[in-house]
Amino acid sequence: MSLLSDSIKIHGQTGDSGGRGAVQHLFTKLIELGVMVMDKNSKYLRCIMHALSKPFENACKSAFGEQGLGKCTVFQLAYSAITLFRKLNEQGGLELVDKYSSKLLEVLNNSEGWEAEGTEMFPQAMNAYKAKIDDDDHDTIKEFTKDLRNLQLPVMTRWKTVPKALEFLVDNWVPTYFMSVVIIQKEGSKSALYQIACDIVSLMTLRPAPVEAASNADANGSAPSSAPSSEDGNIDTAAAAAAAPTLQKGDTPILLSQAFFLVAFSKYYFTPWFDSGMQPDPQFGSDSHGHNSRLFVQQTFLMREELDEMMGDNKWKEMPEFRHYIASLAGLPSLGDVKKGGLEFMNKATDTFFREYNTSFIKHIENVWTSTMILPYIIGGHPELAHEFIRWLRASDDGDLAADNFAWSTKEIEIENQKSYGESHECRIDACMICLTKNADPGVILEDSFIAEIKDSLFESLESEEVVNFLDRSRWQQADEYDPVRKRICEVVAPHASQQQRIECLVQEINAMARTNVKEARRTVRVVI
Repeated sequence: MSLLSDSIKIHGQTGDSGGRGAVQHLFTKLIELGVMVMDKNSKYLRCIMHALSKPFENACKSAFGEQGLGKCTVFQLAYSAITLFRKLNEQGGLELVDKYSSKLLEVLNNSEGWEAEGTEMFPQAMNAYKAKIDDDDHDTIKEFTKDLRNLQLPVMTRWKTVPKALEFLVDNWVPTYFMSVVIIQKEGSKSALYQIACDIVSLMTLRPAPVEAASNADANGSAPSSAPSSEDGNIDTAAAAAAAPTLQKGDTPILLSQAFFLVAFSKYYFTPWFDSGMQPDPQFGSDSHGHNSRLFVQQTFLMREELDEMMGDNKWKEMPEFRHYIASLAGLPSLGDVKKGGLEFMNKATDTFFREYNTSFIKHIENVWTSTMILPYIIGGHPELAHEFIRWLRASDDGDLAADNFAWSTKEIEIENQKSYGESHECRIDACMICLTKNADPGVILEDSFIAEIKDSLFESLESEEVVNFLDRSRWQQADEYDPVRKRICEVVAPHASQQQRIECLVQEINAMARTNVKEARRTVRVVI
C-alpha cells in the first residue's frame, strides 16, 4: 500500500473466521508487520456472508446428515438431481434436454399409469402437482424444462445454492421423478445418466417403514420395481389407489418431509436475512453493497428476536410457511425409535436443527456484533438506538451504571429496510439494547479511541431536544456541531466492509494476472489499481 500513498492508513479488516488464515489471527500479524495501524481504532470483522451461512450449514449437517456418495440424505438427493440435469446439458446440450423433456411430456399426456404411480409414491407432492396442471395460467412442463438450463450444484460452501436446489426439488418433485424414470428406460445400465437417475428414484421413494414392509428402492441401487420398462417408454405400472384426501402412515417419503422443512426455514428466515447482508446501505447509495456495518449491529438483534420467536414454544410449527412440512408428518409412521427414521426421527431432527442453528448463530454473529470491539458501530445506526447507547456510556462514565438495572427506554420504534427493502420491524428499545449490550464492557468502550476522541460530541447530543441523527445535518441545530461523530461514522464505520465479496470477485483476475510471469508485488499493484 505504501507504493500507492504514504498517507493510507488501514484501520479495518474483514475476513473468514475459520482455518489458519482466520481474520482474528491475520489481524494481529498485520499489526505486527505495520500493515494496519496499531491503535484501538483498528478493528476486524468476520464476513457476514460466511457468518450467516455457517449456522445453516452446521444445523443441516447435525440434523439431517451430510452430502456425499452413498449418503441417503436430502442434500445428496438435491445434488444428484441437479447433477443429472447438468449432465444432460453437458452431454447433448439443449437438444438432449429438449428430447427428454418431450419424452416426459409424451408420457404424462398419454400414459394412464403415471398419475396412479405418483399418487402411490408421494401423494402430497402429487396433489400439489395436479393443482399446477389444472391451473390454465401455467405450463408446468415448459416451466420445469426451462429451469433445467441454469442450475447450480448445491454445495454448502457456495452460498444459497443448497436452499435454491431444495426449493427447485420441492417445486418439481413429480417431474424430476418421472424424468428420471424416462432416463432409466432409455439409457443403458452403463450410462452415467442411468446410474444417477436410479439413485434419484431410490432416494425420492425412500420412506421409513417397519422391517417387514417392502421397500420401493432396490438395495443395489438399480431401478425400483415400479420403474417402467415398456419399449414405447410409457409408464406402464400397476394402477395405484387414487389420492386420499388425508395422508396415511407411510405415505410420505422421508426426504420430501425434510425438504419441506428446510425450504420453509430458508424462505422465511435464512434467505431474506442472507440477502439483506448483500444489500447496499441506503444512506450511501447502490454501490455500497458490502458496506452496511453501521446497520448490522441492530440487524443482529432483529435476527435474534425473530429466531427466538420461532423457537419459543415451537411457534414455527404454527407458521404458514411450514404448513407443507407439518402436513407431511401425517404420512410418517411412529416407529418408537429415532434410529428407524420415522416420526420420532423428524421431531428429533428439527429440534437438533434449531439448537445447532442457535449455537452457531451466537458464535458467528451475535458474539461478534455485540462485542466490545464492534458494538460502538451502533452510533451510525438507528438514531434512537444510538441515543440509548450513548446514555449507557455516559452513565458508565459518571459512575452511575449499576449492574443489570440501567433504565433503558421502553419506547417502540420502527427499523426500516433490514430484512428486505420496504419492510419495517417494530422494536422495543429496552429489549434491543439489553440484547446488544450483554457482552460489552462500557468502561473499555469509553477507552477505545474510536469513542474517546468523539466522546464530548456524543455526550453533547444527549442535551438536544430531539434525538440526533448523526448522518442528517439538516436536523442539527448548528451546521457543524456533530461533525466529529459524522466524520467518524463516514471514515471508519461505513468503509469497514461487512462482507468481502468486493475482494472475492477479484480472485479470477488475480489468478489471470499471476500467469503473466510478473512478480508478486507488481501483479498485486496492478490488480489493486
